Parts: sequence; C-alpha cells; structure tokens
Amino acid sequence: MSHWQLHAHYYPPLLRSASVRKFMVGYEMLALEQRDLTPEQAAERLRNLPEEHYKLKKRKEGEEGTP
Repeated sequence: MSHWQLHAHYYPPLLRSASVRKFMVGYEMLALEQRDLTPEQAAERLRNLPEEHYKLKKRKEGEEGTP
C-alpha cells in the first residue's frame, strides 16, 4: 500500500534589513529569529494608516480630473 505525505514549512516574509536587530518569536516560527520590528511597532504603524484605502483614493482623484 502506498501513500503520499506532505510536509511543509511556512516561512514569514524576508527581513527588510540585515543590519537591524532581529527578535526571537519562539517555536511557532521554527525557533529562529524572524522579525525586524516588534509587535508594538507594527501596531503603531497600523494605527497611523489613513482610514481610506490608497487605491480608492487614487480612483477618486482620477474621477475628479475627468470632465
């Protein structure tokens, strides 16, 4: 009897900078140093984003310029 078994690893996005200190995130990420920003920094970035999506804003600006 033959069967297939899938074994996969899902890696986080690549780090943006080799010079920035990395943080340990634990065994959920294969026990490796992964991230170059803290959860607090990521939350601050999200809080500072505008309410309106940038693509919708572009679309509105394009429609306003059309006669």
